[in-house]
Amino acid sequence: MAEGPGLDAPLSNRNKGIITLLMMGGLRLSEVVGLDIADVDFEQQTVRVFGKGRKERLVPLSAPLTSALTIWLEERKTLTARCAALFLDRDGNRITGRMVQYAVRKAIKALGLDPRVSPHKLRHTFATLLYAQDTDLRDIQELLGHANIVSTSVYTHTNVEKIRSAVDKLKV
Repeated sequence: MAEGPGLDAPLSNRNKGIITLLMMGGLRLSEVVGLDIADVDFEQQTVRVFGKGRKERLVPLSAPLTSALTIWLEERKTLTARCAALFLDRDGNRITGRMVQYAVRKAIKALGLDPRVSPHKLRHTFATLLYAQDTDLRDIQELLGHANIVSTSVYTHTNVEKIRSAVDKLKV
């Protein structure tokens, strides 16, 4: 995402922080919108997320996510904040879900990727990549904040593809 003069640079870095949270934290759109500054704990390397039913979970901060949020929080200081929200709009108010959708759509378009990519697809990609790296399904369930393992089992399709590929390579 290109940075421009004035408010464009902070908002570009805000958008990078949002997209990094979606992609490397597996957050839902509503969870990103609901985050406050106090939910980010750099010392413990976690983000406290309130999911469906206000169920609380901790999401680990990766190095790229820590970097993106640190940069955004520095630039956030240039805005007149009207609330404790982590992500603000130009006027210093909490961002909306539509703003997150727009930021994702704009970034995806700039990268020349499939325009149908949504915040939820970034969350799905996060989970699929974890599963492809042999992360336990229960751990993925916890990271995503799924109440039921059945919701998480959708990501097992990756394993079916691996098995099919392995079977195709068998020599009988």
